[in-house]
Amino acid sequence: MMLKKLWQVFLLVVVALFLIVFAACTPNPDLSENPANLPDQDMTGTEGQEESAPDPMEMTCTLRIRCDTLLDNLDHLAEGKAELVPSDGLLLEADDVTFSEGESVFDVLKRELQARRMHLEFSESAVYGTVYIEGICNLYEYDCGELSGWIYRVNGETSSCGCSDYLLKDGDVIEWLYTCDLGDDL
Repeated sequence: MMLKKLWQVFLLVVVALFLIVFAACTPNPDLSENPANLPDQDMTGTEGQEESAPDPMEMTCTLRIRCDTLLDNLDHLAEGKAELVPSDGLLLEADDVTFSEGESVFDVLKRELQARRMHLEFSESAVYGTVYIEGICNLYEYDCGELSGWIYRVNGETSSCGCSDYLLKDGDVIEWLYTCDLGDDL
């Protein structure tokens, strides 16, 4: 019983450290400057002519969602979850996903899953201004043990920033991966 309480305290400390790292990644904008860093525009125009704002530059990225680590851990999954794991562990392979400048990893994930009517559950922290992914396709954190859950990588690198803070660049490859061992199994 004491070991269980110690483990719970340890997990709380890990979560607190995780939130602190997210806070360090939160941008601190200077409100005295133009927030979009765009030149001031005269919106009055001339009579008889309509001015339209330029379309934001559209870019592409690749989005993959994988849970293949679960294939070797099906016997550790919560009851009823094994049937949610595809035989190849690939939940989504979407090439050439479009996004606009200033969008984050979270923006793309949310939009693409909504468009495909795929499940996504997340929580937002008003204090830190970040988003935490709890479940994708009904596979949740802790479904395969206390060290399991979702993490993301961009171009093969794990980021210390939250998914809502990581702004994408053209050509990025986003991978959402289910880990059973805090990422050590990836």
